[in-house]
Amino acid sequence: MSNQPLWLWIDPTNDCGLKCHFCYTKRSHGSAHLSPTILRRYLEILLNAPGISIQKLNFNWRGDPLMNPDFLSLLQEIEDRNLTFPIEFHTNGTTIDEKMADDLASVARRVLIFVSVDGGNEASHDFNRGEGTYRKALHGLDLLLRARGERARPFIGLFQLDLGVPHERYDPEFIRLAETVDEWVRINPIHPMSGRRIHVRVPAALVPAPSEPDRLITVAPTDRWWAREVPQDARQPQRPCFWAGNALFIAPGGDVSVCLLSHTRDGILGNLLTTSLAEILDNASRWRSEISRVGRTAIPHCAKCRVFEGEPRPQIP
Repeated sequence: MSNQPLWLWIDPTNDCGLKCHFCYTKRSHGSAHLSPTILRRYLEILLNAPGISIQKLNFNWRGDPLMNPDFLSLLQEIEDRNLTFPIEFHTNGTTIDEKMADDLASVARRVLIFVSVDGGNEASHDFNRGEGTYRKALHGLDLLLRARGERARPFIGLFQLDLGVPHERYDPEFIRLAETVDEWVRINPIHPMSGRRIHVRVPAALVPAPSEPDRLITVAPTDRWWAREVPQDARQPQRPCFWAGNALFIAPGGDVSVCLLSHTRDGILGNLLTTSLAEILDNASRWRSEISRVGRTAIPHCAKCRVFEGEPRPQIP
């Protein structure tokens, strides 16, 4: 019998230095930090568990990982284990200075580091993340690339929320970085209240005329298909989404939620410090089975979710 595929989110912190307009986790922001000792316990539990096959680790969730003063130690704890599945973390990049860039480039070997830069130009990015954040994010990403130099590792990516800016209005510096990083991902933002993917069209005043009208983008962004939603005019999905029962979202204090968008106690499957992993996985499996039995709209926690119905697929890229 094959092992159960499992996707993990482990959050180093629920703290964040920004208050983004389209942030879907700000309802759960706080000041909790994950300690290296507790991370070690999580990894020992998860990596030694029989009957599961970890497909990917996202080392962030509700906060910006770099807000944790022990983040480099946490990252080293992960890197020292020579894990074979994909690992990534996302940061808004605004706190990356030369020392942090050098440290990250030194510690990270297998981890893919994503810096979030939205919209494609300064006005649209700052519309979401706050005045002055675009230049800080670009600078942080540039420092990371410089710190890596000619080495192949760490992998460095650009993660963009699509805010409706036409390609020809992208900032030349944004394009340069998109063509330099190892991976450029573009995705629609999540509505912070409903949890639904939204198609944003920023005000026209935030979309300046192109400074290089003939500038062509020579690379294409990745579209992460597994985050798509059923269109508004389509039938409300009833079967489980891909994630329900197949992914664990672990807060710094150990609470494990069933969903990326969980903010309430009814979405908690257990606590990894006080509940056995077997029981947590059983609760996750029962959650998925219950959605299949009664339909998604009969489960209050999932009733409004329009994420595509889906079964596990190994190794999401």
